[in-house]
Amino acid sequence: MKYRYGWISLALLALSCQNSPAKQLQQLHDDKDNGLVQEKRINNTVVTCSYLPAGWERKMSDEPDVGTVEGMSFEVNITSADKADLIQKGSHQMASYGLDTVFQLIYDQDTLPPLLAQRVANGNVGGIVYLVTFDRRTLEQGSKLTFVYKDWLFTATRLTFPLQINLLQQSDSLSLKL
Repeated sequence: MKYRYGWISLALLALSCQNSPAKQLQQLHDDKDNGLVQEKRINNTVVTCSYLPAGWERKMSDEPDVGTVEGMSFEVNITSADKADLIQKGSHQMASYGLDTVFQLIYDQDTLPPLLAQRVANGNVGGIVYLVTFDRRTLEQGSKLTFVYKDWLFTATRLTFPLQINLLQQSDSLSLKL
């Protein structure tokens, strides 16, 4: 009888670990169809836009309340099959300065400039990484949200990444449980 309860509690523990917030968040971000991680290919260049949920900054800091409400962050990763061309273009000052003019967040009819847009110094070997943070707004269901990257340096293209508000909120909720 004593062992029976031990096996039951072990089975319940195993079931509860299978659907942990960390695994749910990983599954949500691994799903290619939900838009939390989007990839655009232009010739030899690949631009990947990843949403960083509300709890990501808290994991990097010792302070428990950092990054829970203030900003909505994205990581933009640029890679190319032509590494020499990417390195050459990435060495221009335009690749690191004035970045607040090339990123936008369009919420319904309102265009928001970033609070922070910076190149990550050691972001990616063989590529370029930008961290872009916008003011976090109360997002309403049914509203349209689009991340825009006006890439005049690497692809000479205006790239748009449509976002689903309910999936952003789900990602934020799961990340704050970690």
